[in-house]
Amino acid sequence: MQAAKGLLVDATSRQSALLRVSTELEGGWALEQLIGLGGSAAVYRGRRADGCVGAVKVMHAHLSLDAGWQRRFQRETELLRQFPCSGVARVLEVGPAAGPPFIVMELLQGQSLEAARVARGGTLPTTEVLAHADAVLQVLSAMHAVGVVHRDLKPSNLFLSNEGELKVLDFGIATASTNEPGYGLGHTTTRGILGTPAFMPPEQARGRWDLVDARSDLWALGATLFTLLSGEVVHLGGTENERLGLAMVKPARSLRQLLPRLHPKVIALVDRALAYDARDRFQSADEFRRGLQDARLELEHELAFAPRADATVRDVNPPGLPTAPRKRWSSVVAAASVVAALGFLGWQAPRPGRLVARTLESQRPSPPSQAAPVAPEPRAIAAAALPAPLATVPPTRSRRISGSPARIEPVKSPTLVSPAPEPTRQPLDERVISQVGATSTELLERRE
Repeated sequence: MQAAKGLLVDATSRQSALLRVSTELEGGWALEQLIGLGGSAAVYRGRRADGCVGAVKVMHAHLSLDAGWQRRFQRETELLRQFPCSGVARVLEVGPAAGPPFIVMELLQGQSLEAARVARGGTLPTTEVLAHADAVLQVLSAMHAVGVVHRDLKPSNLFLSNEGELKVLDFGIATASTNEPGYGLGHTTTRGILGTPAFMPPEQARGRWDLVDARSDLWALGATLFTLLSGEVVHLGGTENERLGLAMVKPARSLRQLLPRLHPKVIALVDRALAYDARDRFQSADEFRRGLQDARLELEHELAFAPRADATVRDVNPPGLPTAPRKRWSSVVAAASVVAALGFLGWQAPRPGRLVARTLESQRPSPPSQAAPVAPEPRAIAAAALPAPLATVPPTRSRRISGSPARIEPVKSPTLVSPAPEPTRQPLDERVISQVGATSTELLERRE
């Protein structure tokens, strides 16, 4: 047994459908290829003698002998003919009274949402699913306004054409407010059940046809969204009968259990549509659509402003603000450090007191060549050893004046003094500046 449109398709129905391929119906329609199979009818690609091509839906041979099934098929034909809508396939022709009942509809090129879901790994993107649901709700709003309830909405009955237009198919078990009680539309039969258990609302699964209304279609659409987004059906079961039993008594599981990271408004939308009690669901297709559009707007807004995983610094900065050249700033800082270091070690303007000392020193006779070398001044050693840059205590210096004994006098200086070498006529070479190991004799020779 295989789940299909409306009823459970058995081997007899399949065999009967295959035997009709390459035959011709009353009215001149030749059946070229089997393109769909349901519980009550089969769909073929048909061609009329004048070359017109259409989708020919023919009732199964063994059901065409049942008066009740004939009335159901006639009811579907009437609903399709009196309900011209862009979201429903157009009826081109209705078969004559003689022979098996059939309907000829426009032949659509594309695939069902179920086929698209399977082909793309089991699920469809959220934004795409919501767009399809919006199109379905427009069709349901028009249908419910004239009292038509589809009662078999599911992914395989929603067809997306190559032009991007969504069509609602298979009105085989649809009902209208004008149905006569004797038609028995929607009741369980000995050959199977009307509807698809995985997409059947609780009241329909329990056979409470007096409670089946427009809100039942909204539950089925919610179950359709559940499957398209998660890849699973609402109620898990090994057989159609098990799923039917679960649909009767068990509330639908939340979409959050399977997709916890899905947008909360999308989860809330599907959960409300799948409420066990019809009074807790959306009360109309228009109300459902308003909630859907609200969720779509918020989802699209978040997607538009969400940072990409591969965003760079330039991508994150606000428009119009340049990115910070970090490498360039590091080069500037390094250069400034070098300049500061050279300022500590390089040339300084001589102070007036030092000029007087140097003038008096020049008037003294030169010492003998064999005299012991003069110890270098502390400042020259400080320059070679790179001492701490700042000193807070005024240093005490020895100063000799010609004709007077040596004495110690404090030399006044600012509170904060930067140690620097004695003034020289020419700057020290790079070896003296950069190599701390230079001897004091070399420093003195360069200073002279």
